Amino acid sequence: MELSRQRIDTVQLGTLMLLSVITELAINMVNLDFVYHFRTMFNMPAGLIGIAVGLAAISYCIACIALASFYERHRPRNVILVGLIGLVVVMLLIAWCTSLPLIWPLLVLYGFAQSMIWPSIEAWLSRGKEGKPLNQAISKFNFSWSLGAGIAPYVCTLLVERNTKLPFFTAAALFLSISIFLFVASIIVPQIRTFDSEKVYVGKAAMQDRSTILRYFCWVGVFVGYVALTGVQTVFPLYAGEVLGWTESTTGILLLIRGIVSCAVFMLLGQTEFWHFKFRYIILSQMAIAGLLLVFNGVTSFGLLIVFFFLLGIFYAFLYVESIFHGASGSVNRSRRMVIHEVVLNIGIIVGGALGGDFYDRFDYPSMMLIFSAILAIVCMVQLVIFLLKRKKKV
Repeated sequence: MELSRQRIDTVQLGTLMLLSVITELAINMVNLDFVYHFRTMFNMPAGLIGIAVGLAAISYCIACIALASFYERHRPRNVILVGLIGLVVVMLLIAWCTSLPLIWPLLVLYGFAQSMIWPSIEAWLSRGKEGKPLNQAISKFNFSWSLGAGIAPYVCTLLVERNTKLPFFTAAALFLSISIFLFVASIIVPQIRTFDSEKVYVGKAAMQDRSTILRYFCWVGVFVGYVALTGVQTVFPLYAGEVLGWTESTTGILLLIRGIVSCAVFMLLGQTEFWHFKFRYIILSQMAIAGLLLVFNGVTSFGLLIVFFFLLGIFYAFLYVESIFHGASGSVNRSRRMVIHEVVLNIGIIVGGALGGDFYDRFDYPSMMLIFSAILAIVCMVQLVIFLLKRKKKV
């Protein structure tokens, strides 16, 4: 029996949602495990761990930019499958690797394989959509990957307490499972397999670019937001274990709270439109994170840290959704816009990981939070001045 167009769209979206939740679960589990595994296996200092995490992100950014046109010429399903199989291989090699010099090229391959997945998924699910349908599709995507990201820290810390290699093996199994699912789904629903490449689609579509200038402020916001978030998430597990004396699973609970809250906010934003094309919400979400880092600086109470990570999850979700929505809205080539979104936030990961580790080694965790708060505040003031000057010129 031939499936209707609506049924096909539903199956495709469901496939992409499942792909997103499993892939992000595995990736976030691995990224957190880098902190524990590299410390245990190679006795890396915090600064070097930050550089290691940043190296994978650098590789991801370079591959996204350098190979964007190559990926655009191929069907998303094929590109994603190759990336997933590549991640399976890399995870197994990292788990078995006992040589520090060999870890670096493996981290480069790890970032390279990821570059085949996220821009392809984001361009695929946003294609041909604007306004409310675009917001709803992005919301479901954000809910999916953030659900995986929210669960990942707790799952990772439970596995790490047994062996730091276990998260790598678990991630490899997850990547393999979802690649098999995608392959089978594309056989059952041929439209998944034959979904046009971005280059073919743009060539057929007669569209006029109606992009919003607000996307630039959103990209700045997601960059500085990820700098602060990565700095906190890279260093906090070390600080909690070495200074506060907490177990890995206790730390995992706090990171789980942040992830679950972000997941819920993604769903809420997908059902609302009050924040669409509004500069005030873009700048307020950035200022809120700066305020959180300042107010909760030096807090060691588990209860207060629950509040901190709860609020951090809310405003982090705002930054991410604002970036992906305003970047995609009105654009013709969604693949390139998603590459920009991914590159910007991953540069934030690189900078945040490196600076966070370095500040922790040089000073301490509270000082690191103060520095990130100051950076965010300065960036917010610059953006506000630019926006007011542009609005004044229009008047």
